[in-house]
Amino acid sequence: MRFQSENALLGSDFGSQPSSVVQWRKLQRLLAHAYAHVPFYQRRFRSIGAEPGDIKTPMDFLAFPILTREDILEYAEEMLAFPKEELVSRRSGSSTGHPLTIYIRKRDKSYRHALWRRVDGWVNANFLWPSLELTGVNFAGNAPPKHRPWHRITHPYYRYSFRQWNQELLCKLIQDIQWIRPARIKGYPSILRALAQYMLEHEIKMGHPPKVITSDGETLYEQDREIIQKAFCSPVYDRYASAENTMIAAECLARRGLHVLTDHVYLEILQGNRPADPGQPGHIILTDLDNLGMPCIRYRNEDIAAWANHACCCGRSLPLLDTVLGRETNLLLSGDGAFYPADNLMKPLHTIADNGHIRQFQLRQAKKGYLEILAVRGDNWREEDGLLVRQVSEEEFAGKMCVDVRWVPEIPAEPSGKVSFVKSEIPFTSDDRLVWRSRNP
Repeated sequence: MRFQSENALLGSDFGSQPSSVVQWRKLQRLLAHAYAHVPFYQRRFRSIGAEPGDIKTPMDFLAFPILTREDILEYAEEMLAFPKEELVSRRSGSSTGHPLTIYIRKRDKSYRHALWRRVDGWVNANFLWPSLELTGVNFAGNAPPKHRPWHRITHPYYRYSFRQWNQELLCKLIQDIQWIRPARIKGYPSILRALAQYMLEHEIKMGHPPKVITSDGETLYEQDREIIQKAFCSPVYDRYASAENTMIAAECLARRGLHVLTDHVYLEILQGNRPADPGQPGHIILTDLDNLGMPCIRYRNEDIAAWANHACCCGRSLPLLDTVLGRETNLLLSGDGAFYPADNLMKPLHTIADNGHIRQFQLRQAKKGYLEILAVRGDNWREEDGLLVRQVSEEEFAGKMCVDVRWVPEIPAEPSGKVSFVKSEIPFTSDDRLVWRSRNP
């Protein structure tokens, strides 16, 4: 059976059902499809001695094996449910060091686009033109070399794509933004912050502030949000998306957490082998309910997050993520064996960086209790800034971390165009102790 009529499997009234009902029925459809057409999952079902009909509750689903990046890299050809000519590829970024190629059906490109439109509507960002996107090297830029008066009509969507940026590029980009007058800006937080910091240092004001700024692709730290909003005089909204699973969760106007699109993704947060309680961070396990071309069932994407223990005032019934702490490699191990999210250091470091003392940071850790901070000097750099960075960092860890500061001319971006705030070689497991602060108390 090739699922010729998918809506019939879900029921003709599935659009009127609560999201939890739609989610479970879609999951059952996906499991049956994978069992019937995907050799990789046929072996997985046999390994647990089960068939799709045996998975009747979320607790039953916990027994299904977790999918890793290594599994996808090794068995990608055996995970396809359709011939390749019926599929299109989606390549993930390489910030983790393991870029992946995921396949979807050609017709599924439209629903993925619709998901972005859906969350745009949550923050009144639909049909705002001109629109400007700042991204890495995955897409070709389309900004015209010379702006003409008619470009605002013929070019409603501008994309700037670059691997690395410098002061000259930031200056040129700000000039273009002032000319384009975008009603909406979308970009990586690291690029948006670099622009915002440059504007604040040079006292550049937005003549026509964008109505909405949205960020995705990297962790949006609250300190970065504040700097971006201050420079652009516009609200910033966070999204959680990936090339493997498209849109996963997004903020609404209230910005009290990220609403999970449960009718399109089955998201688990695990501590060890059990579901994490609200407010407790754990590993994210994702199942894309709509990708029948290359099912990715219970995929561990190496991110850490926590469910919210509060409701959003917007009234949406979708589950709420308190925060996405980012990659497992974004955690720092102190001398007492506790892991700390990198954003614990963001505010004290940015306080030092204010007024152009330091332009950029990157935290690197290769062994327990030792942290190396790479720093790029700002225009107003002072000799004592390095000592101050080390002092406030060690105080943040209550003396349980030895900190060394190293000055560098620049911090290179990843091949995807993203700039990692922290790079750690120490693995984090669900059994380790994590010290963190909720972003939405």
